[in-house]
Amino acid sequence: MKISAVSNSQINNANKNNPSFRGVSDGLVKFWQLIDNGGRAAQFTVEDMCGTNIPRSIKGITAGYKYTHKLNWAAFAQEAIREFLTGPTMCLTPLAIISLAKLTMGKTANTKIENIKNLSYIMSTLERKSSKETLDNDFIQAVASDMLKTTTGKEDISSDDIKTLTDKILEYKKVLDTSHLSKEEIERLGIIKPTRKEIKEQLGEVETVFESLVKKNKNSFENTSFLTAKYSISPAVTGATKTKNYADYAVNYVNDFKKCLKEDGSLFSSDTVSKFKTGWLGKRLALIVSMVGVTGFLMSFVPKLYTHFSGNVNPNAKAIYNEADKLSSSNGKEVKA
Repeated sequence: MKISAVSNSQINNANKNNPSFRGVSDGLVKFWQLIDNGGRAAQFTVEDMCGTNIPRSIKGITAGYKYTHKLNWAAFAQEAIREFLTGPTMCLTPLAIISLAKLTMGKTANTKIENIKNLSYIMSTLERKSSKETLDNDFIQAVASDMLKTTTGKEDISSDDIKTLTDKILEYKKVLDTSHLSKEEIERLGIIKPTRKEIKEQLGEVETVFESLVKKNKNSFENTSFLTAKYSISPAVTGATKTKNYADYAVNYVNDFKKCLKEDGSLFSSDTVSKFKTGWLGKRLALIVSMVGVTGFLMSFVPKLYTHFSGNVNPNAKAIYNEADKLSSSNGKEVKA
């Protein structure tokens, strides 16, 4: 059998010749792009709905139908309540706790423990001459330099390449910081508040620039993920995470760290960095414990709810038990289910 390549022009022509197909394909692309933009929470929700929630609810409502020829609403209630509450509870509860922590404690609440250590290490390498006004540039430049050198395995990264990545991360920081301004500040400054889409696009540009610089400087691309940035945790230890996440972590870290400094940056010392790191490691650990504990507590009510609404019996097997009772009665025997 001969297999021929299909070109983009052929696909486009097929779409033009079949408007109905084009509408469906465009709709599917937009739908899955929306899911992808929603991150892991949206992806998990769709997977959970299609893989368990809807199929199990259908199975519940049809349980015992061949015996009773009736829809089993009690079994439907049991399956639907269990499935539709379990997934959202597991996803939304940690998300709600993180969102509240970011509002009350700082954006670093959403930074992984490893990256709190890593960014604190990079902050500790800066000269103590930085002020609040220069710290953004100094820190992001150090982060960009470390990203490129650690990811490519080369120390001789040009200052121009480091500046290119630094400027792009600072552009993202400016957009992100603007999105956090109050309505009054936005009106006073005469600027337009960026949308969530614009923020994501700016972060995507950071990823694109980083990828191009890695391709430019790296000698071998074996086992290389262009969506992943490597970084230093200590002089001898490195780590890796998604480039987008890392740029966001760095921006949030420096914003929260500056809250520890006086206007002239005079409190910027190794002791300040150490205290900041220790404090946030404790907060992050407490958040993890809270997310696990609160999620587990809320999920403990799910069985009670579906048991109550399904009549405190197993409705999936009830029809079978009734059928068995009928058979036993017709045979003059008593069988307990």
